[in-house]
Amino acid sequence: MARDEVPEDGKKRGGMAQAKKAAAAMCVSVGSFSDPKDAEGLAHFLEHMLFMGSSKFPDENEYAGFLAEHGGSSNAFTEMEYTCYHFDVNHMYLKPALERFSQFFISPLIKGDSVEREVQAVDSEFVQALQNDGCRLNQLKCHTADLLHPYNRFSWGNAKSLGEAITKCTDIRQKLIEFYKQHYLANRMKLVVLGGEPLATLKEWVTELFEDIPEGSSKPQRFSWNGPVWPAGKIYHVESVKDQHRLILSWVMPCLHTEYLKKPHDYLSHIIGHEGKGSLLQFLKANGWATDLAAGVSEDDFEKSTAGYLFSVCINLTVSGLGKIHEIVGNFFEFVKLLRDSKPQEWIFEELHAVSAMDFRFVEEEPADDYVSTLAKNMHLFPEHHVIYGDYAHDQWDPKLAEELLNYLSPMTMRVDIVTKSFNKDAPDVVFEPWFGTPYVVNEAPKDLLNGWLNPLAVNDALHLPAVNEFISRDFSIKSADDSNVLPVVIAEDSSVKVWHKLDRTFQTPRANVFMKLSCRMDGLRSEVLTSLYTLLLKDALNETIYMATVAGLSSSVVANIHNIEFKVHGYNEKLGVLAQQICQLLKALVPANDRFEVAKEQYERLCRNARVKPMTHSAALRVQILRMGSWSEEERLACLSTLSAEDVRNFIPQLFREAHVEALCHGNLTKEEALDIVNVVKSTVVTVPMLEETMPKIRIVKIPSQTDFAYNVPVVNPLEENSVAELYFQMGLDLGAESVREHILGDLFEQMVYEPFFNQLRTIEQLGYRVDCGTRYTYGVLGFCFRIMSSKYSPTHIHKRIEDFIDKLQKTLDDMSEEAFDNYKNCLIAEKMEKDKCLSEETDRHWGHVLDQRYLFDAHEKEAVALKDIKKEDVVEWYKQHIRAGGSMRRSLCIHVWGCQFKDEMQKNKNKRNKRTPYRLIEDIDEFKNKAELYPPFP
Repeated sequence: MARDEVPEDGKKRGGMAQAKKAAAAMCVSVGSFSDPKDAEGLAHFLEHMLFMGSSKFPDENEYAGFLAEHGGSSNAFTEMEYTCYHFDVNHMYLKPALERFSQFFISPLIKGDSVEREVQAVDSEFVQALQNDGCRLNQLKCHTADLLHPYNRFSWGNAKSLGEAITKCTDIRQKLIEFYKQHYLANRMKLVVLGGEPLATLKEWVTELFEDIPEGSSKPQRFSWNGPVWPAGKIYHVESVKDQHRLILSWVMPCLHTEYLKKPHDYLSHIIGHEGKGSLLQFLKANGWATDLAAGVSEDDFEKSTAGYLFSVCINLTVSGLGKIHEIVGNFFEFVKLLRDSKPQEWIFEELHAVSAMDFRFVEEEPADDYVSTLAKNMHLFPEHHVIYGDYAHDQWDPKLAEELLNYLSPMTMRVDIVTKSFNKDAPDVVFEPWFGTPYVVNEAPKDLLNGWLNPLAVNDALHLPAVNEFISRDFSIKSADDSNVLPVVIAEDSSVKVWHKLDRTFQTPRANVFMKLSCRMDGLRSEVLTSLYTLLLKDALNETIYMATVAGLSSSVVANIHNIEFKVHGYNEKLGVLAQQICQLLKALVPANDRFEVAKEQYERLCRNARVKPMTHSAALRVQILRMGSWSEEERLACLSTLSAEDVRNFIPQLFREAHVEALCHGNLTKEEALDIVNVVKSTVVTVPMLEETMPKIRIVKIPSQTDFAYNVPVVNPLEENSVAELYFQMGLDLGAESVREHILGDLFEQMVYEPFFNQLRTIEQLGYRVDCGTRYTYGVLGFCFRIMSSKYSPTHIHKRIEDFIDKLQKTLDDMSEEAFDNYKNCLIAEKMEKDKCLSEETDRHWGHVLDQRYLFDAHEKEAVALKDIKKEDVVEWYKQHIRAGGSMRRSLCIHVWGCQFKDEMQKNKNKRNKRTPYRLIEDIDEFKNKAELYPPFP
């Protein structure tokens, strides 16, 4: 059940029981670097096509339908040198799932009619990324790379690149088959299978099911490269879609795959990306030029390939910093000079070794499909005995290699990208990257400037190497106590605090999570904006402390929510109290300076402007805004922000905490006494006068009238965004805790049954768009269900109609579903509800959701699993007929239409139809709609 505190909804389910999912991944050592020049995107296109049926299982939807019916899911991704396919499934159905999966690599059909349709899917995926700044910059780097370098290609593929291939070659299907036969060979594949069966049984299954994969003698391609990738001395000014200013400095280093035990690039990224005292970031922040800095080589093989490692330094600039680019780059090379003069420091590498060894020793379990995908790729990168350990290894100190890599950081081999919203697209020297259409300008860096960067005269006194990290844990002992509670229990409660506690006995890890909700006086828009500014300023003031703790495996966050502040500290428990105490010293004592306020104000303004740039985020945010009383648009927040000053924040902080209440969950390797010590530090800091239950602010949600359908139209935020969204939400009713278990499971079971048919019909067959999904929603105590589609080709009203048509035809789909298929869906949902939590943090998050919602059904998964056993297909059908199908007696719907730029005129026509008969009532003014609406009872 997805909760709606954050606009970008996601599904979240947890459980504690006996079985976990099985999973498998196949990683093939071929990717987009191997695309033929006359069919760019072919590797990615082939990845799509392998899902579309095989000789043994010819139905296009056989694989996905089988997984959906048996509690599973699947996906795949194409990188530059690798393509990985993976799935998870209920552990009882691993072998039949493997049988279907294995046929991808033995006898895929690659049918002609599927080829034509799936080109549209690839194109939709591309259009979805058109306005993504990261994708645009990567493609610009490819476009401007040396013509012979493997970067110089268009790896996405779209209707144009693949369509031209269809035009040039008589049969694109034949080209796919040739590519498949050339590269999809057993000696270029690595398979990982994760299941509960004995190893001998799994081996027997793999041998039986995968032995027919064709052998091959061709070795995986390697793309070694010497010399420059981009012309030297160039500065690229690039238009940004988001409201941001970013400076990216990049260098190509040699391939370091064989140096995984040394990881010299990690040593450099650790020092250059450091945020403690003496760091480059702190220096830039002190000047008001930057807010964030990251350095290093990312994990994807665009930056880690056999052609070389791409080392980048990314700096998020303020408006002031945008005018100081040359000085900032100069400061960077001063810092590089400091590193050269200081020589590589073994003690810093030893800290990296200590932290990575600690993380490997106490690594938390991840989702099964993610884990097998990682291992399958690692089998290509590391020797067998280090497939699991290779990513963590910092075992061999090699100062000479570290110095060699440092020497690559020269202005003479540097690529400079300035990605900014402050871009004049009408300037005469603007050119456009051909695939994404990204506008950019290329300038020569003056030689005297390059020489100045190459030979800094001095290093600023404010720059120095990082200090020893005092947050690194040494005590990993596991707590013991006479505590047999299997669920959280209250260990302290009075008028100012309520503390839930559970000593972990499941994972036996030296970690703990302390989550707190600080209920404060936050009344109205001004108060909410001031609180957000306060949290930004607090994080800014604590940045050095928080960063040092994060490096050592401790994390923290302070986030402003509606009527409360969420304060979390989690990680290795030995130093958890120290971190909490250091943060608490500033909670009420913060006195923000004027210059830091201006930076925070600029950050908040940028957050508001970027909040709804993505169409799906926009639709979800609008749905919540329409349903929740006391919610505001980003335009209203910006108008309020413009009236505020640093003095307003300084005056507000004491008011914010004039009345407060703390509710906490302490879970993990903490005794009751240790938990109370941490919470009491927070309580004594923020609670002067306790906030009584009856005076705590409440959230009110609009109750959509029965048998009523509403719609709201809005254009995309980005005027160049081609994607449209229709998000159709059905409101079910109030969550009454234990009394609503049945309503929860009916929604979950309906999702289990319809997700794959919905995806198959509207994504695979009709090709409405790349993003097609549906699922349950939980909006401040109100249950709901949502269908949504994003499309670059169809208008929101067309998508809306297709969703309604699908819903109408669901009656026959449900009626025709066999009892066996229904039982499969039900049993897999029961297994999912009862699945063990994978790690401490997953269990904590599940419990914390109940605390935030004040539901406190910590064993809801067990209650729901028991209740599911009595649910019949007729119950789900009746629920669907009442709440979802048109004409249902309890149907209450709201559809958000986000219109892409190409449908501007059609949107206006749609608005003008308000006086004509339509299948839904248009909301023209959100505030007016909410003020006239009936409301659900207050949410705690």
